[in-house]
Amino acid sequence: MPRLLLSVLVLALCAVSVDRAHAHTEIKKMFEKEYAHLKVTCNACHVQGKGKEVRNEFGDAIHKKVADEEFSKNFKEIKDKAEKKKYMEETILPAIKKSVAEVVEKESNKDGDKWADLIKNATLPGVTPKKD
Repeated sequence: MPRLLLSVLVLALCAVSVDRAHAHTEIKKMFEKEYAHLKVTCNACHVQGKGKEVRNEFGDAIHKKVADEEFSKNFKEIKDKAEKKKYMEETILPAIKKSVAEVVEKESNKDGDKWADLIKNATLPGVTPKKD
């Protein structure tokens, strides 16, 4: 079964725009690695045209699983660039990957559509099939 859809949830975890851009890139890479058939945008987890703190239904489902971890606060407090990268790679990304896997494998949206099916069929908002 698919895992991840990284979410892209960490998008909301970073406060400084440079760090936020880095986080977006890392999550996007993680998602596209897990789901090699997809091209992903921020809208997989966020509402288009809104701030990155505004999540869609899929983003909310993922965020609920990691909200207590205070990733954003902890990430913001780290000043050293190498330490930020380490925290992202060793703490944030594995937690996001795990939460995405749980959501994708076990949960459905409010309409009853399984997240796994939406990802498999590239019908989740913010994703499109990759063209070969």
